[in-house]
Amino acid sequence: MMKINIVSNKLEIKELDTLIVFCYEGGENLGDIQYFFPDVLEKQKFIINNNEFVGKKEEVVSINFAKCENLRKIIFAGVGSREEVDAETIRRVFSKAIKEAINLKSKIVGISFLNIKYEFPLEVHINSVIDSAILASYSFRKYKSKHCSQNTIHSLQLIVDQELSNKAKKWCKESMIVAESTILARDLVNEPANYLTPIKLAEKASCLAQSSPMFSIKIFEQDEIKKLEMNAFLEVAKASNNSPRLIVMRYYGNSEDNQVIGLIGKGITYDSGGLSLKDKQRLITMKHDMAGAAAVIGVMSAVSRMSLKVNVVGIIAACENMLSANGYKPGDIIKSMAGKTILINSTDAEGRLTLVDAIHYGIEKEGINKIIDIASLTGGARLTFGDVVTAVFTNDDGFMNNLLLASKISGEKFWRLPLFDDYRSKINCDIADLVNSSEDESAKAIVGGMFIKEFAQNKPWLHLDIAGTCWSNKNIYYLSKGGTGVGVKSLYYLLKSLQ
Repeated sequence: MMKINIVSNKLEIKELDTLIVFCYEGGENLGDIQYFFPDVLEKQKFIINNNEFVGKKEEVVSINFAKCENLRKIIFAGVGSREEVDAETIRRVFSKAIKEAINLKSKIVGISFLNIKYEFPLEVHINSVIDSAILASYSFRKYKSKHCSQNTIHSLQLIVDQELSNKAKKWCKESMIVAESTILARDLVNEPANYLTPIKLAEKASCLAQSSPMFSIKIFEQDEIKKLEMNAFLEVAKASNNSPRLIVMRYYGNSEDNQVIGLIGKGITYDSGGLSLKDKQRLITMKHDMAGAAAVIGVMSAVSRMSLKVNVVGIIAACENMLSANGYKPGDIIKSMAGKTILINSTDAEGRLTLVDAIHYGIEKEGINKIIDIASLTGGARLTFGDVVTAVFTNDDGFMNNLLLASKISGEKFWRLPLFDDYRSKINCDIADLVNSSEDESAKAIVGGMFIKEFAQNKPWLHLDIAGTCWSNKNIYYLSKGGTGVGVKSLYYLLKSLQ
């Protein structure tokens, strides 16, 4: 991974071989380059006067330059009009610029934040650049038998005013940790299901115990899960030869606060759909059905490494949803840990069964009093929002506002969907307390949210349905094909705001 440094003196800056310059439409630079790179301005004026570059949003132009000792390449990156610029614009534009630097075989890249003319806090600007640089450089090549040599940037240098250097170093550290935690989540999602079994996922989570003395982890094996009477969870798990694990990660960063936030991640390490079998195209990518669990592990990593003053318990009910003679069937009635009985309409609506047992465990055994669950839950969310927006359900307006404020930093997009009482009839049942899936195809995402709400015990609760956003089918901006790590950044900044 590239090194990222905060620099403010000429000796360090002389090492640069490539300079990235953000420009508003019309040619005005966001950061001052005149003090260190006066000759670059001449080149910039030349290409603007010749209409080779005007600074339109996401316009990227690179030129060779040979007037400075080491500086050989300049990348001009347009951010559009001043009114258009926000953190996500910077993130996307810089992802294109950093990929251009990689193509140019740059090794030491710099960007100026001197006297920067920004429309939002410098901290957010620096966060966006670092986040983009790390995530845009990511690829998952663990299983390539032949090593493919890739061009890599050795160092990214952020040039700041001397008086802001110490603050910038703190911002840099946090941004790097959050981006690295997102990479951790991406790696987990991208692992094949024959490798990342529930047991292996538990082992990966256990590695976090080294990150902080305030962090501890408990892994429950199948017999212990039975003693907890997490029967809905076990019904999903029983068709697989790979035994389930209940992963409980505890981080207590504030002994004076009674608030304990529960992060519940869906951990289906492979989802065949069971007897309600998925179609063959969906089966190929269903290793990603543990993306919620990956996000929780990523968040817990970032929280512990940054020593946030919050109390958080991460809970993952990890298992596979397979099909066999031992598996549960459509028409079965099962009993949840909360004591509610559930008619199974579809064995492919399994994630909510594991989640509600995990939520009930968290409330009753860990004392959580705020709940965030994150899950690749429904095709309905994917059909509604595609891979752009995460569907959100909540019973608490303040909690939702916390998430939206966090999203302004993270760049992740969320949209709240309703939980009107009118939808309750879709999970009503004549012969059990609830049904796990409605018989018609309408409002699938809402039905999933309504079902989980039944187990939140009226505590402040957020449900994030990342079915569309947890996976990308292409390389675009700072996303690479495969797992996206969605949720890590937003949930980290939400938790930070609750300190």
